[in-house]
Amino acid sequence: MREFLRDVESAFHELMESGKLNIASSRDDPLTFGNADVLLVGATFRLRMLCDRGDTSSDIASNALPNDWSPLERVLQAVGAVGVPEEGLLSPAQAARLVEQHFDTLNQGLSEANLGETRNRLSEIKRSRLELASSRLKPGGH
Repeated sequence: MREFLRDVESAFHELMESGKLNIASSRDDPLTFGNADVLLVGATFRLRMLCDRGDTSSDIASNALPNDWSPLERVLQAVGAVGVPEEGLLSPAQAARLVEQHFDTLNQGLSEANLGETRNRLSEIKRSRLELASSRLKPGGH
């Protein structure tokens, strides 16, 4: 856990140094293969870095709906960011680069004023991915 926390602190150093994000909590469960999470909070959103058996990923939620988590890559797509990688594993450094690159867009899209539109886009993205997955499961699907 300490290593994961250090990795997150190092990756998000500039955002924390500038006051844009702060570590609100960190925890680990040594009984579950070293699983850990670090919560970073900014003015309009919170970012959760997760470590599960050595695999790391990142979820993000608006402060207006703090328990409504979605993968960082999906939210970036929903708020109109370009050049976003496919959803999957993200190291703390990769997540930090994405957040730094799209910080203003995330702040705007996850603000209370724009959250409804962002949530609608997230629903559309989820629906289209489910339809694609479903079509692949049908006979003759690719």
